Amino acid sequence: MAGLVKTSINRKRNIAKTDRATEGSQEPSEATVAKKPKTSAANLKPERKAKADYQSGQLSAAGLAELDTSGQADWLRSQHAAYRKSSFLEQEELTGGSFAALDSSIPLQQQIQQHIPDWSELCSVARFNKTNKTLARPSVLIVSASAPRANDLAKLLPNINKACKVSKLYAKHFKIEQQRAAMRLQGFFAAVGSPNRLLKLADLGDLHLEQLKMLMIDVQLDAKQRTILDIPETRTDFWKFYDAHCKPHVSSGTCMLALIDAARG
Repeated sequence: MAGLVKTSINRKRNIAKTDRATEGSQEPSEATVAKKPKTSAANLKPERKAKADYQSGQLSAAGLAELDTSGQADWLRSQHAAYRKSSFLEQEELTGGSFAALDSSIPLQQQIQQHIPDWSELCSVARFNKTNKTLARPSVLIVSASAPRANDLAKLLPNINKACKVSKLYAKHFKIEQQRAAMRLQGFFAAVGSPNRLLKLADLGDLHLEQLKMLMIDVQLDAKQRTILDIPETRTDFWKFYDAHCKPHVSSGTCMLALIDAARG
């Protein structure tokens, strides 16, 4: 009898242990889950948050050329505000109405030709009229972060280049005095250049923008995933050039803006 009682007690103890083990392995209740802190940008360590913000920004930058005119204006306005710490009133010309509604799915050359239907006539005027009134007064100006990229952009305009040579206004392989001399002898319809060289030529009085119809900003990402306005040197030169020489024409409505991506053009 004593043996049976002992066996029964041991069996109950084993059952109790099994129940406790099972209870511990059950899935957590909703209340338990709710108490767990959620992972968010605010909870990330500073270096991880910075990386997350950077990656998010680059994902947005990669599609800038495909944004509608309002989206492009919002981005450029935010870039200008970050550079100048300017008020909204100082950026009043940077609205969707100041941007050309280009079709980013077609080649760059076609985008220009569609927006400026009389491009061929303007090429002829720039090419054959040798008076100082038309020299160094482009109708289209494309600004890119570097000389190699600007050169690649020029290659995307074969028909325009054939009608009237596309002017290359950047530093690589071209001394500024050589460019200044050439600009006094030959007019051009379109030009591609880097911010620093464009700024110098305009400041010296050799590049005139009174006839500018379109200012195109190449926002292709570089190897470090930066646009022309993310790189400190090109950002500073671009905004100096824009504020001093382009802004009046954009504000008056005679010049339209456009963001382009050379990789997609």
